[in-house]
Amino acid sequence: MYLLLGIIIIVIGLVMLINPDLFYEITEGWKNRSVNTDPSELYVKSTRIGGVFFVIVGIAAVVMQFILWCD
Repeated sequence: MYLLLGIIIIVIGLVMLINPDLFYEITEGWKNRSVNTDPSELYVKSTRIGGVFFVIVGIAAVVMQFILWCD
């Protein structure tokens, strides 16, 4: 269970880290369909920082799965 959850969290984190504009379109872009706006620099930076945390938590979940599996 932790393995699947960890992989999903890692993928979300990588999207947040590598392409915050896509993450903006998925999460916030639908609110501004009438106005074609780009995310602010603060949004991009905070999304990337959040992506780093997501990747770390996802890796920890995968490692936990292997630790629990070995016991």
